[in-house]
Amino acid sequence: MNPTFTINGLGVSSSGRYEMALDRGRRKAPRMRKAAEEAILTQRVRDRGTATIYDLLRNDPVAAWGFNKFLDYSTVHYFAAQTEDGRFNDELEAAVADWCRAENCDVAARNDFDSLIRLFGSGLALDGDAALLKISGAKLQGIESDRLRANGDGDYPESVNGVLLDPDTGRATGYLLFNRGPGGKGYAFNRVLRPEDLIFRGNFIRFDQVRGVPMLAPAVNTFTDVKEIDEAQLMKCKNHAMMGLAITSQNGSGLGFGGAPLAISTGGSGDSGDEEEIEETSNGIYPYDLTMATKLELEPGDTVNTIESHTPSNEYQTFAEMQLRKSLLAFGLAFSFFDSRQSSYTTMKQDRAEFKFFIQRIQRLIRSVRCEVTDWALPQIIADYGLKWSGSDQIRYEWMGQAEPWLDESKEVKASIDLIGAGLSSAEREARTRGRDVYDVTRENARWQNYLRRSGVVVGIGTPGGALFNSDKMNNSGKTALSGAEPADSPAPPAAPEGAPSDEENPNNDEGQNGNE
Repeated sequence: MNPTFTINGLGVSSSGRYEMALDRGRRKAPRMRKAAEEAILTQRVRDRGTATIYDLLRNDPVAAWGFNKFLDYSTVHYFAAQTEDGRFNDELEAAVADWCRAENCDVAARNDFDSLIRLFGSGLALDGDAALLKISGAKLQGIESDRLRANGDGDYPESVNGVLLDPDTGRATGYLLFNRGPGGKGYAFNRVLRPEDLIFRGNFIRFDQVRGVPMLAPAVNTFTDVKEIDEAQLMKCKNHAMMGLAITSQNGSGLGFGGAPLAISTGGSGDSGDEEEIEETSNGIYPYDLTMATKLELEPGDTVNTIESHTPSNEYQTFAEMQLRKSLLAFGLAFSFFDSRQSSYTTMKQDRAEFKFFIQRIQRLIRSVRCEVTDWALPQIIADYGLKWSGSDQIRYEWMGQAEPWLDESKEVKASIDLIGAGLSSAEREARTRGRDVYDVTRENARWQNYLRRSGVVVGIGTPGGALFNSDKMNNSGKTALSGAEPADSPAPPAAPEGAPSDEENPNNDEGQNGNE
């Protein structure tokens, strides 16, 4: 095949260069060639690296905190049915909430659905990838990454780090599943899993990758260095604390204080209430006891110096903080998440905005897992719970993300109102950022306002003096309802806006999986 274009002079020496490829002996030599990620992150490297990562999480509180904070933001979602049948939405959310219990969704009846998804996210962060195996009856089995591997006991086909690939497309055609050996050590081949039976996701950084890379891989050594140095600094502090005094003497006795040894307590406060007696020294120079407010009459040439610990030094504390800052970046966490004492509201707001951008990729990946599971399990859930779907189109639903935490609630509520008022956002979008479904909130308000209207209670709604949307619909009666009064026949709530789910009044206020409060 002929080249499609040529560059005259290609290969002729030039003064231009990429210094990244030069070896001047000033730093570690550049790599000679680019290899496939599977050739670098081999099964042996993966086993040793992930074992080190898990050991770090067991023993380093900062790494464990950053890891759990990452999962808090990336793996929490709420199920919200979004069909045009409001009552069916409530029934479906209640059914999904019940299916999410451990005994209904986990084949081992050990973890509820949210815990399974959190452990899935844990696998992405610590192992590089994770898998859920679909079991008949709409049940799931979590598969840890090291059980999908390239070697172990038994007869098994050749694979690329435990994955069988189509040679033409690189698509996975099977996964080698191994069981753990006796005592949880070693691996014995079980079977080849079909791709359609497995929900597999990985942390990929290259097109040709087959297995994911642990997110914590770039930071594990830095976390370990800080932890080990902290332990050494703590040991130094303890040594200083145990050696409280340095005694020096120029009298040549080697004992200090004119050759007098430390006085020894011969008694203590007992039932008689007598004061503690001090044994006099044999040479009669001066007895002394190292207690609080003790006055020491020293001989010429005798000195007492208190050993004070200046450990850790300010320089080390600054260095350790910088190392922790770099380490937490593996999870996208700014240092203000860990220590906000010197951070302003503006700084913390900006840090969380940057973290939100970082976490979006993982949130989308986790949401895709939830949706794949839901699409597979939903027909079984509808059949098992006896739900009747009268619509002709597909059942619409959403896994809404974790609500953003409030930093300054009054400021952020006002900002949301201003965005809606300026037409730059909507109530639906602002509610979603707080983990709520605006139509659920609207139905709740309708039920509450109907109760107020029938009870004759006057309640202020909205900002005093502000314009109220559809305020002419509200009851301005000054009548007072009896304490605990319940309206006899509250009218149905107004219809939902066009394109939004409608709903009949729900006296039991069932909320389903989305958990809006």
